[in-house]
Amino acid sequence: MSGIYVTVKDTLSPLLKQVARETPEALAGATNTATKAARKYTVPVVKQDANLSESLSNEIGRVQLASPGNLTARVAFKPGRHSILRTGGATFSPGMSWNRGSLSASTHRLSGGGSASLSVPKAFILRGSGHGKFMVASRTGKARKAFKVIYAASAKATMHNEAQRPAQTFIEVAQRELDREVSSVLETAFAGGHVAAGGHGSEGE
Repeated sequence: MSGIYVTVKDTLSPLLKQVARETPEALAGATNTATKAARKYTVPVVKQDANLSESLSNEIGRVQLASPGNLTARVAFKPGRHSILRTGGATFSPGMSWNRGSLSASTHRLSGGGSASLSVPKAFILRGSGHGKFMVASRTGKARKAFKVIYAASAKATMHNEAQRPAQTFIEVAQRELDREVSSVLETAFAGGHVAAGGHGSEGE
């Protein structure tokens, strides 16, 4: 039988099937890379904002990675307390006795706010039970235990407040890196390549 025949070779369906298989893993990799970058850049900002010289390695956990079945990466921030005397520039000036006087210090250096310049004219020093440090406290009433200890800003409290500079840094870096990584890994997937779910990059310390 004579005639004109038009034949189309289907090369798109196999590619789309491969992309469908690769996409969850590619997106998990993008999420992990973005989260690692956000953590890396945020740790020093937390220290600068709190005006701390002490390590935060015990308070900021490593990245809990996303997977193709769960496209959520997570960084855990653990409770931590740092005496205000461990911040840069903190000064306790004794009065009538060595442990009673006034405190001048600063925290939230990058974020600003009420603690950017901290002044407590009537303060006293306690030896912290279980802390192995001297701590500064101020009276809240006349009762024996009516006082509060003055701590520097903790990583956990700072990161749970989006108005603070460390949390803002984490969000900004994560969004920027996620936009870039998603574009890159999907391009790789559509080109027939493979992207690991673990992502790449360093978490820092």
